[in-house]
Amino acid sequence: MLIIFSLVLFIIGIAYFYKPDAILIVNKYIKKIFFNDTNVLLHRKKIGAMYVGLSVILFYLSLHIPHLTRSADQEKIKIDIYRAQKYFYQGQYDKSEKILKEIIKLQPHNLEVLKLLALLHFYKGEYKISKSYCDKIFLLKGEDEKIKKIYDIILKKNL
Repeated sequence: MLIIFSLVLFIIGIAYFYKPDAILIVNKYIKKIFFNDTNVLLHRKKIGAMYVGLSVILFYLSLHIPHLTRSADQEKIKIDIYRAQKYFYQGQYDKSEKILKEIIKLQPHNLEVLKLLALLHFYKGEYKISKSYCDKIFLLKGEDEKIKKIYDIILKKNL
């Protein structure tokens, strides 16, 4: 959508430079709102430069904004985390663990997934595995109140 808008503005900007007749056609539709014919013809190069500049900026942004926003993979991971949480809270630990381990392969430093894995193994009674995930969380983030409580319980069990 942004690319199409920037291309339309680019074409209008070029028209202002090279086709004075096209200027009158464009202005016919929007003249009462934005432009006055004598003003437009008098300042057509400035207005044309504005359209071309605006189109270049929009075109550049349309190419680079997708890299700044979430990709489809990140959205899928977010949905998968939600599914894993749902299974976890339903007590379906194996399904949850399978999803979380797939995510952790793609994002090994995802704290949310590491926390869920630590909790999951804690609830399954797999304290050594839970402790290893707690250790990873402490290395990445430092102190986490919920994980610290789990870690302390695991240490009391002498593991």
